[in-house]
Amino acid sequence: MKALYLILMQSLQQKYSITFDSPGNYKYYCIYHPSMIGEIIVE
Repeated sequence: MKALYLILMQSLQQKYSITFDSPGNYKYYCIYHPSMIGEIIVE
């Protein structure tokens, strides 16, 4: 998930996309705001 981390750390004014190749649940969090968490579910 290093690629997702790098994308999310960019400027909020820019748009990005990422493609998940495998189904699964991908959890993420903000290293600066630990209470900001989420999960991407790929079916």
